Amino acid sequence: RSFLRRHRAALPRDRTVVVNLDDVGAGRVRFTGREGPVLAPRTHRELVDVCREIAEDSGAASAAPLLNHAPSDAHAALYAGYGSITITCRDELGLAPRHHRRSDLPDYLEPESLAAAEDFCAELLSRLDRRLGRTRTR
Repeated sequence: RSFLRRHRAALPRDRTVVVNLDDVGAGRVRFTGREGPVLAPRTHRELVDVCREIAEDSGAASAAPLLNHAPSDAHAALYAGYGSITITCRDELGLAPRHHRRSDLPDYLEPESLAAAEDFCAELLSRLDRRLGRTRTR
């Protein structure tokens, strides 16, 4: 929240989205469809649509929307008026493997999960960039 407050003037709500990465060290890529405690509001529709397209195009059937009741950084952005989504990795029960357990250590990171999350996010940003019609200038 403090980042969004500090940079509010440089981040117009109609041209800014927040992509939050959380718990991407093990499991299969998922993305939020709703986010927040109790009455979780819907995640930004266009972000969910793009994530669904990526899942379909890549054959990653497990990359489906989930309900995240945790108060994440994307949740804070959503309540500040920004489009936002969380990209995460979950097990077959929809849980973050080893989350806040003694085994939640770097030794248990799954490189394939990290790579899948990285690839998914890179594709998400690329597609969002194309939808906005931006051209890269470097």
